[in-house]
Amino acid sequence: MADSFWSLFEEWLAEGRQDPRVRQRLAGDFRRAWLAGDREDRYAVLDFVRRERLTSGYDLIIQGARSDDAGLALHAVAIAWFLIGNGASFDQSMQGVLEDFGRRFPGNRALSDSALRRMVEGADGQA
Repeated sequence: MADSFWSLFEEWLAEGRQDPRVRQRLAGDFRRAWLAGDREDRYAVLDFVRRERLTSGYDLIIQGARSDDAGLALHAVAIAWFLIGNGASFDQSMQGVLEDFGRRFPGNRALSDSALRRMVEGADGQA
């Protein structure tokens, strides 16, 4: 039995995401795992939200992008970039979060700028 969200997620991936009971457990535990604050679990939560396109977890991507942990923030912004590019919609606070990320981590600003462009292009396409 897995003892962390990370290990359960890794087990689920290794099994080819076949067991719906494990997916249900992950879906039920992802927010609790995020709140517990373990770094590895937070990475796994973000990956689970991305893989499953869980709109109910998009707020955690925003929280991750706001993180002072540069690696976690970069991971969250990369996931936002991917999701936005695949048609996902975030609330308007994401624009400010991406702009702030670019200021805080100028070495990774190209990624947040690209995500911002994708947001604008997506909004223009829906208008």
